[in-house]
Amino acid sequence: MKYLSIKNGVCNSMKKQELIEKLYIIIWAFYTIEFVLLSSSSLSQYSFAGRLHGIFSMLTLVMMILFTLFVNRYPRRKILSAIAYMVLIFCIAISTKGINILIGMLFSFTAQKIDVKKLIKFDIKLKLILLFIVVVLCGLGIIENKVGYANNVYKQSLGFINQNVFTAFSSVILIEWLYEYCGQVKRFQYIIILILVAIVSNISKGRTSLYTFIFIFVLHYIANFKAQFFYTYISKFSFAVVTPVLAFLSFLGCNLYMQENAFVIGINRIMSNRLHYASYALSKYGVKLIGFKIEEQGLPVDMGYVYCVIRFGLIYLVIICLIYSVQFIKFLNHKRIDIALLMLFFVLVSMGEGYTYNIVYNTAMLYFFHTNKRIRHIS
Repeated sequence: MKYLSIKNGVCNSMKKQELIEKLYIIIWAFYTIEFVLLSSSSLSQYSFAGRLHGIFSMLTLVMMILFTLFVNRYPRRKILSAIAYMVLIFCIAISTKGINILIGMLFSFTAQKIDVKKLIKFDIKLKLILLFIVVVLCGLGIIENKVGYANNVYKQSLGFINQNVFTAFSSVILIEWLYEYCGQVKRFQYIIILILVAIVSNISKGRTSLYTFIFIFVLHYIANFKAQFFYTYISKFSFAVVTPVLAFLSFLGCNLYMQENAFVIGINRIMSNRLHYASYALSKYGVKLIGFKIEEQGLPVDMGYVYCVIRFGLIYLVIICLIYSVQFIKFLNHKRIDIALLMLFFVLVSMGEGYTYNIVYNTAMLYFFHTNKRIRHIS
């Protein structure tokens, strides 16, 4: 009788876990679809798209709050720390009128209760379908193909709001696939990936996301043969400090650019005037502890760390740097180089791109709150 009672309890627990994961995936799919189609594609230039995006984002927020409160159960210690973090993010969201940061935080926190690897496998398929839909709509002339010329180079967005977004979206699919099959990639698959990178580069002429992907691609290849290299003290230390160091270098670069440093001016040309626009935004808006609402067209900043401070505040950037540093050490201690490299991609790309604050693009945020106990149970 006792055996049957335990067996029934296990079965009920498994059914509940399946239900939790299905609900999470449904909400994730809803938010991803609406964000990509209504905010990332050329549909966003229509007024109805902006209104629908606002409505659907609010609906996602309500669903995630209900999911967090009524589906998940957490120990008191976790609840207290989560409440403190939620209050801070809520204050930032109110101050900046940025609902997406609050949605991302809720997805991140509740991801402790799901199989993230399974979610990312689903997300790859979902994003491929959305990429196909956007390109087809563009091909049919329903949405605009944003075309640009820079230094006599022809660039296309294939239906996305600009060429950089198309490059970013494609790169995220590639890095998620690389993470999903880390250690299982065959040599011919590496060749296929490089061909896809070349195709995306030829269409959009984007560099930052693709160059970063190629760097992570090389590290993945090394990890297949010399994984122990990443578990040394020096490697762990390097991973732990990379986020705050890159954030510091971003602001140092802006400061030197404003002082008309010749070397940094040269770097600015290589970075397609990113330092120029970031420096202008910093001088115009300044640095505040908590960000404030700024119209996106009034903030032409691609440098992620600078964008993060201006839009969401210094406190938020410090917290993000701490989270990355702590989680890097945790995952490397548990020999999860696959997750560490996924996170490293978004840390590095933030030097030149501002999309990494959004969880739809930065799926590494799903691992932000994983504890040592939870990491041990990751498949």
